[in-house]
Amino acid sequence: MQHVAAATPLNARVVTIIDLTREDRRLQLEPWTSRVIRCGEIHELITTDETSSRNSSVVDKVAYLAFVEFTHGGVIFVGDVLRHGDSAFGYIRGFDYTHMPNHMNIVVQVSERATGAELCWRLGDRMEFVRSEHG
Repeated sequence: MQHVAAATPLNARVVTIIDLTREDRRLQLEPWTSRVIRCGEIHELITTDETSSRNSSVVDKVAYLAFVEFTHGGVIFVGDVLRHGDSAFGYIRGFDYTHMPNHMNIVVQVSERATGAELCWRLGDRMEFVRSEHG
């Protein structure tokens, strides 16, 4: 794990809401514990509630949330907390490159999977990726 004392939170806004779940996705998480995000990049948020080890590199059970556009550059880390509005939503479990260079899948660990549509997310909703106290 990286030894980062502090990192600027990353902000993003929802640009597309997704309504899809899969039980057999086979996302392959990359071994990297951080990824650089450039201002204006658009990436996909996908949740999982699989109870396998946090370090497991394959994720099958997923719900798709949204595509988000980052409003400034920075670094996102495994373990960062994803905040939707004023509340913590989940934490970053890892990154999947299936669709690169088009976009990266950012996999978010949650207690219960739900799609962006099921959660009533709206276009323009604000997201914040915040360095965990334990990161």
